Amino acid sequence: MMLQLINRSAPLLQHYLNIRHVHPEKLYRVLLCLLGELSTFADNSRRPRLDGDYQHSDQGATFLNVMLAIRQMLSMVLEQHAQELELQVRQYGVLVSPRVDRELLGAASFVLAARAQCDAEELRLRLPSHLKVGSVESIRELVALHLPGIRLRPLPVAPRQIPFHAGKTYFILDMDEHEQAEINTSGGFAFHVSGEFSGLELQFWAIRN
Repeated sequence: MMLQLINRSAPLLQHYLNIRHVHPEKLYRVLLCLLGELSTFADNSRRPRLDGDYQHSDQGATFLNVMLAIRQMLSMVLEQHAQELELQVRQYGVLVSPRVDRELLGAASFVLAARAQCDAEELRLRLPSHLKVGSVESIRELVALHLPGIRLRPLPVAPRQIPFHAGKTYFILDMDEHEQAEINTSGGFAFHVSGEFSGLELQFWAIRN
């Protein structure tokens, strides 16, 4: 149904973009309809607030408000299918995601979003060999004994379920049954980065299958 909504709205908005003269109030009505239909996919308790009404004399503020509301609603819809997991900084370059819902294991894919002050292709090629992923209890052994841990596989594009951020590179955790069982009984996921990645930023997501 979401795809149907997008496929219905996108050509109409493209049509308005292509023609020379469009009355702004007519376009505003189309955007209001899009906002209303998007709200059917979101939790009723998290409906966006549209500040202000249509003001022909101040179209900049008018369209800014409705576009912000649409973006907020899209984020709400996306978050129902994807959950960002907390990453806590620990000693010796270790990051830990301790609060993993056990129901997600086996029912979700786990994705790492990374950005650094280097070329995105360089990050995509280098990070998997410099990042150890395992359970909180096993990460020290993985690093000390140079064991592989959970495999990190680059994704060609950003998963559609999570907000897109330009310049980020995305990796999926390829877990086998043994690794999944280990995480299930552990204190959570742990990550250790070796090597130099200036300005490295990481986000960890669970995407429901």
